[in-house]
Amino acid sequence: MENTRAENTGPEHSGPEADGPEYAGPAPRLYVFGSSSSEVFDYIFGASRRYRSYWAGGWSARGLRKDANRGYVLNCLRRARPQDIIFLHYGVVDAAFSSGYRMDRGDFLDPESFCREAADGVRMLVQDLRAAGFSNIYTVAVGAPCRVPERYFRKRFKLLGLPPRYQAQLLNRINQLISGFCDRRDLTPVLGDEHGVLKREYHRAKPNHHADYVRIQELVWEGIRDIPGLPPRRADWRTALYKSGVRGGVGKKIRAENYRAANLKRFEPAAALPREKALAEDA
Repeated sequence: MENTRAENTGPEHSGPEADGPEYAGPAPRLYVFGSSSSEVFDYIFGASRRYRSYWAGGWSARGLRKDANRGYVLNCLRRARPQDIIFLHYGVVDAAFSSGYRMDRGDFLDPESFCREAADGVRMLVQDLRAAGFSNIYTVAVGAPCRVPERYFRKRFKLLGLPPRYQAQLLNRINQLISGFCDRRDLTPVLGDEHGVLKREYHRAKPNHHADYVRIQELVWEGIRDIPGLPPRRADWRTALYKSGVRGGVGKKIRAENYRAANLKRFEPAAALPREKALAEDA
C-alpha cells in the first residue's frame, strides 16, 4: 500500500478565500466533528465562545455511510450559520479499531476496499453539508497512530491490536482518498515519523492510543492558524490533560438524539474562560 501524505490540499474555492471573507454578520463559529483524537481542538479553542465541540469516542468514517449518522451531524448544525467553519476528523477509528475488529472476525481480506468505504463516508457527509448550505468545510488529520503494545488493545478493548505502522498505512491511504473532497489540513508530516506513526516525543507518559495533547496543541495550531475566521486560540496553553473517558461514545449520543455541544466549562478553571467583549464572540 502506497504511503502517500497530503498536506494542505483540496479543490479550489471549496472553502474561504485565502485573504479571508468579509462577514456581514457575527464572526464564524468553529464546529468540530470526529473521533476522540479531535480532543486536541478543545485544548486550542476551548476558552472561546465561538467554539463548538462535538467529537465523540468511536466515531468511524465508515459509519458515516449510514443516513442516521450523517443526519445526526446535520441536526447538530441546525443553528449554525452558512459562514461557520466545520472540521471533520475521521479515519483514526477505522484504521486503529475497526480493522482490528474485522481481523479478529477473519473477514479483513481487502484493505483497499476498507479504506475506500471510509473515504466514501466522509465524501457523503461533505456532500450533505454542502447541500445544507455550508462551504467552509475542512477535513483535518491530527491523529497519527501511537506506539502501544498489542496487549494494550487486547486488554482494554478486547480486540486485535494492529502494528502501528500498518495502522499508519491504512490511515494514510484513507487520508489520500479524502484529500480532494474539500479543503484539508494534514498534520501527519509534523506529528508523525517517516512511517506516519506518532513521534515518540509526542506520546503520553503511560501507554495510550491518543497523543499527549499538551505537547502537540501548539503544533496543531500552527498548522491551521491560516484558516480565515477561526476563533482565537486560548491565551495560555493548557499544561495538563483533560480527564479522559468522560465524553462517551458516538453511538450513545446518536441514540439519545443529543445535539448539544460539550460543555467544556466543566473541565476549565474559571480564569481560562474570560468574558469576551466583542459582540461576535457572544453570538
